[in-house]
Amino acid sequence: MCGESCIRDLLQFLLFILILLITTPLLGSYMAKVFGAESLPGERLIYRVLNIDPSDCFQRDRSGGYVSSAFLSKPAASQSAGL
Repeated sequence: MCGESCIRDLLQFLLFILILLITTPLLGSYMAKVFGAESLPGERLIYRVLNIDPSDCFQRDRSGGYVSSAFLSKPAASQSAGL
């Protein structure tokens, strides 16, 4: 009844479950850092590039701060001088 395709489907399913079990703790800890109060690696660099004051950011909505800073930040000195 169960031919070669049935075995291949079963192996594919088991591989999917294995990958899911391996990646779940990694993704879970990353998401806990993102939605928690911990700062992430590279976060200070992003703050500096996007001209964000880290003490002025909302802890709950970091991505909103990034987006608003990217579009609403003050122009650089060379841009304001008309260059």
